[in-house]
Amino acid sequence: MSAVRIPWLLVVASLLLWGRVIAATPKSPGSIEDVAQCALNCLDQFLDGPIISQASKKRLCHDTSFNLIVTNCVRKACDVEDVLEYLRMEQNVCGRPSLDNDHSIRALNFFILGVAVTAVALRITTKVCRFTRWGLDDYFIIAAAAFTFLQCGMMIATTYEGLGHNIWTLDEDSVKKFFVYVLVVEFAYVLSLCLIKVSILCFFHRTFPAPLFRTIIIWTIGFTVLSAIVVCILASLQTFPTQPTQQGWKDDTSTHFKLDTQSLVLSHAGINVALDIWMFILPLTQLYHIGLKTKKKIGVILIFSVGIFPEKQTIA
Repeated sequence: MSAVRIPWLLVVASLLLWGRVIAATPKSPGSIEDVAQCALNCLDQFLDGPIISQASKKRLCHDTSFNLIVTNCVRKACDVEDVLEYLRMEQNVCGRPSLDNDHSIRALNFFILGVAVTAVALRITTKVCRFTRWGLDDYFIIAAAAFTFLQCGMMIATTYEGLGHNIWTLDEDSVKKFFVYVLVVEFAYVLSLCLIKVSILCFFHRTFPAPLFRTIIIWTIGFTVLSAIVVCILASLQTFPTQPTQQGWKDDTSTHFKLDTQSLVLSHAGINVALDIWMFILPLTQLYHIGLKTKKKIGVILIFSVGIFPEKQTIA
């Protein structure tokens, strides 16, 4: 290959790469008239004067209640892509700063990873050094830690695909990856929370010998696992018939069955709060009759409480 042809190949490759970057970058409407007709109809419906005027721009940018009314109208009248186009226009016209919280999200997840690694490492060390015996609760907590690592790792990866930024500032490829990563985070979160509860319940089963209490523990474990399985199934069937998550984010007008995601989240949180309260009460029924003085008995109860209550923070 001659030396003359090599620069031309580099030029062509550079142009192709530049074209791909331009195509992946979301369009940014510079003025109100560039948005979709459905958004213009909403503006025309609520604005008294001409849409394209300084007075209209000033009202849209500075009147919060009016802005909210127009935005709600656009969300109802337009499809997802047109809504994002309108929000990009509104941000550009009003000169609003872009959201930038990705560094905070990454720092929080690195902190959670550090705490999880330290706690599991200390627990494994006590077992390897034979300070305490291995039990089912240890294996379950290690499995829970693995899902926690996956959850935090995917959350960190998601920040590089747009988490912490306004969704209308992202290109389509980033939005697709974002929703795929979020789906993985959902499953990892549900499974890690389930395994943490199962680990605590197995510890109760190993610690307290009363037959009736152990039977209740087994039934509680069964309910915990079953509820997690149901939530995972419902999460995977948020739209039926199922469709790839990569394209499903755009489909706002489909006639197929769609699960109310907010209801699913609230139901899962409610079940876990109820289980937390139940798991706090369970050991108290055994500790109340333990042969210790009142002061020491309260101390033991507080030790068990420290292990239960922090788990509620993971639901928030």
